[in-house]
Amino acid sequence: MMENILWNTWQYLVDVFDCFLILYLFRKMMRTRLRQPKYYYLFLPVLAAVLFACNCWLSGMIGLGVMTCVYAAFSLLLFRGTVMMRLFWPAFCSVLFFSIDFIYSSALLMFFPTIDPYTYFSEQSAFFMVNTLATRLLIATAVVLVTRKAFRLTLSWRNWMLSVFIPAVSGVIMLLLEPNFMVPGVNDGLFLLVAVLLFLVNILCLWQTVSISRYTAMAARQEAELKLKGLEDTQYQNLLDTHKTLMGWRHDFFNHLSVIGQMIQTGRGDEALDYIEALRNKTNESSTMVNSGNLAVDSILNAKLPAARENGIRVSLRLEVPKMKTDPVDLCTLLGNLWDNAFEANMYLENHSERFIRLTVRPSDFFCSIHMENPVAPGREEQAESHESTKHLPGHGLGVGQIKKTVQKYDGVYSLRLAQPGRFVVDLLLPIDAAAPVEQVFVWESAKEALV
Repeated sequence: MMENILWNTWQYLVDVFDCFLILYLFRKMMRTRLRQPKYYYLFLPVLAAVLFACNCWLSGMIGLGVMTCVYAAFSLLLFRGTVMMRLFWPAFCSVLFFSIDFIYSSALLMFFPTIDPYTYFSEQSAFFMVNTLATRLLIATAVVLVTRKAFRLTLSWRNWMLSVFIPAVSGVIMLLLEPNFMVPGVNDGLFLLVAVLLFLVNILCLWQTVSISRYTAMAARQEAELKLKGLEDTQYQNLLDTHKTLMGWRHDFFNHLSVIGQMIQTGRGDEALDYIEALRNKTNESSTMVNSGNLAVDSILNAKLPAARENGIRVSLRLEVPKMKTDPVDLCTLLGNLWDNAFEANMYLENHSERFIRLTVRPSDFFCSIHMENPVAPGREEQAESHESTKHLPGHGLGVGQIKKTVQKYDGVYSLRLAQPGRFVVDLLLPIDAAAPVEQVFVWESAKEALV
């Protein structure tokens, strides 16, 4: 009775595991919406049935099974990143799974000719369970390899190693126990219990890997939202500070006019001009407001400029921002990460005269070109070329990845390079309409401001 319960549990776990793998691959595949999904769902089962039939027909020989595996893997590689991959991915992955199953079974029967095929493939036998467990572990490994890009972006190396280590150890355990259970009718119940427990552990391991990956992705999104909220709070505080400054100027306005009028009345015109020039310079230095006509660009730069000025970083801006297709939040993400990386690189230069940030935004044919330059401290050229962050803290080191991800989202082009010793250059191209207008040109060099 107990053995039947264990056997039914085993079959249920295998079915659940297979469904989980297939549904997980389908979920990864269906990230892009299809215009007419009903035709897709009608077409896919027919294609899958044909491929399964061909695979079963050719699986009598190991060589043909290997060729089927190579064909499925090559097809997945060929269609990577295209709509065709999303159409054929489940079919080719299913063929890959069946091929792994047949190759393993054929190889085992070939290298162990004393095994009776009927006994091997019959239900409620240790032979059948070894085959099932081994093939499912291989299939799970194939799934992890197919989806490794998504896991690599969201899993730490410790969690990644754990997701690989547990299936590998389970396979070794089965190989060590196999000689003790390969005699039909001997210790089948004990072997069944071990197999069920190992299989359950591997299901939980895969489920934990997917859950951790999903949780990490959600945490990254929440962190980005908090960062954006912090940016909005900073911008709001900047507006309040500007308002207070303007109110202070209003209070002092009449005093300045009285002083200037007194100088003119007493014939000290040169002193009055010097006084006016000093007031103008003080105003420019304390109230530089970026006004390019693009709210996202203006907001992020107005929030970042005060810190650059306080740390002695010379800033050169030339902004000819066209009307863009890029979402303002994504544009803030791009410029914010670019500026933070440049600011961080400048802070490693002890000589303030060597600190600078040069930013140019302008239209270029069908693209908006974003060009940024900043210095690189001696001894940090290798780190700049590898695009690694110097901050080993939670939430840091994701700037370059966010830049690349955002540019790719809009089918843009990016280039991050060490153009010459001591200078790092970033060039981004984001698609725009050919006739996208430029509302105004904003040019600002260090403490001198001009609006063209």
